[in-house]
Formats: sequence, C-alpha cells, structure tokens
Amino acid sequence: MDYKDLANLIFPNAKDIKYYEEKYPERNLPEGAIVTRFAPSPTGICTYWRIISISNCMENGRTNKRSSIFKN
Repeated sequence: MDYKDLANLIFPNAKDIKYYEEKYPERNLPEGAIVTRFAPSPTGICTYWRIISISNCMENGRTNKRSSIFKN
C-alpha cells in the first residue's frame, strides 16, 4: 500500500488539491508577517490561561512593531 492508497482510506471524500487552493487563496501579507489563530476550546470554556495566551500574542505584535490584525 502506498501513501495515496492510505490517504484514500483515511479521507475517502477528499477533493482534489486545486479545490482547496481556490477555496483558500494565498494571503496578501506584508513581508515577515506572522499568522496565528486563537482556536475555540473543545469544551467551549475560555479559561484564564487562554486569555493570557491571546493577550501575550497581541502584546508581542505591538512590541515588535508589526502590523497586527486580529480577527475572530
């Protein structure tokens, strides 16, 4: 069994890569931009440590003089 056969067993309904490239086009970001994500918790609870984590990311973006954009 090669990797393509294994991928088809695990993801039988996966679409061709071109579909995903069109759905999620390359972002037009400035040079050196860092993209982060604040994902929701599986339990739905936003804990104290998650709030500290996002506030550190926001502060890091400001102190490094980067153009920071925060989206939900």
